[in-house]
Amino acid sequence: NISVCSGSAASFSVTASGSGITYQWELSTDGGATWNPIAGATNATYTIASTTISQNANRYRCVVSGTCTPAVTSTAAILTVNSSVTVTGNPANSTICEGTGTSFTASASGSGLNYQWEVSTNGGATWSNVTNGGVYSGATTPTLTLTNVPPALNGNRYRCFITSPPCTPGTTTSALLTVNTFPVITTQPSNVTICEFGNPTFSVTATTGVGSLSYQWQISTNGGSSWSNISGATGSSYAQTNVPFGQNGYRFRVIVTAGCGSTTSNAGILTVNTYPVFDLTNIPVTLCLSDPAYALTASAGGGTWSGPGVSGGNFVPSAAGLGAKTVSYAVSNAGCVTTKSAIVNVNECADRHRL
Repeated sequence: NISVCSGSAASFSVTASGSGITYQWELSTDGGATWNPIAGATNATYTIASTTISQNANRYRCVVSGTCTPAVTSTAAILTVNSSVTVTGNPANSTICEGTGTSFTASASGSGLNYQWEVSTNGGATWSNVTNGGVYSGATTPTLTLTNVPPALNGNRYRCFITSPPCTPGTTTSALLTVNTFPVITTQPSNVTICEFGNPTFSVTATTGVGSLSYQWQISTNGGSSWSNISGATGSSYAQTNVPFGQNGYRFRVIVTAGCGSTTSNAGILTVNTYPVFDLTNIPVTLCLSDPAYALTASAGGGTWSGPGVSGGNFVPSAAGLGAKTVSYAVSNAGCVTTKSAIVNVNECADRHRL
């Protein structure tokens, strides 16, 4: 039996003894059911100069005749004609989400084809055989299947090495595997408390194993019952300036998107405190240095008086000394402080001095 590649030569030979020997080679194209003589094939060796795929599985035998003996027939030899591998289909790039699956497929023309998938983890610089197990199956078939793919395989390249011994093998082009991941929020937005007309900022920290993240901040004005996108708020932080008291109780959250989907953050609540509103009442414009302590009053209680000559809630002229003295009153509402001031003039009253 002979196995060759298409286009190669193939020779069959017999050896016989006796006198007056002649040879006639015969061909069967139906597995040995019928035989036909080959014209001109009358030597001990029959050579096919250039085999073709159509001759694959043909059978050849030789009928040997002599002067004094009946003709004898050799056993049959089978011709196997393999073709060199021609790749007809290359695997395609594949983009998937982590935890899902995909497959790569190769096709080729030729006979007796063998398949071996290869993987490169360094952009195609080096290659190694894929073996079945773990995420892989079908490593030696036309289709390589991957299941439950982790992000670690992102960027791998796959190709198929196809052989048909002893003929020239073929290798497909490589296909790129992209494994996208889901976003993970590692730091949620925090509640923010400001004074009215302050500048609040809400922030989030998120990661993704592959690719980049995008952000869309949303606002709820009804305690989280409904949400709407904030135009232009597409960063990891959302900042406002000069915020009025009207936003007190508003909620802010962000939708973080990666290659495999989106994750919505917790909501951060904005608390806007107002500044106290009050008036200074019954503040004297002028006092004599010799006057007794004067009680300072304001329309809102709970504040703190300060200034020269101020003792608790009283102004003491003798302690303040002569001249224009500024007294102040500060009231705080959750850290939002309003301060108002007035001037008290302390004079040297001569008529009282004579008394």
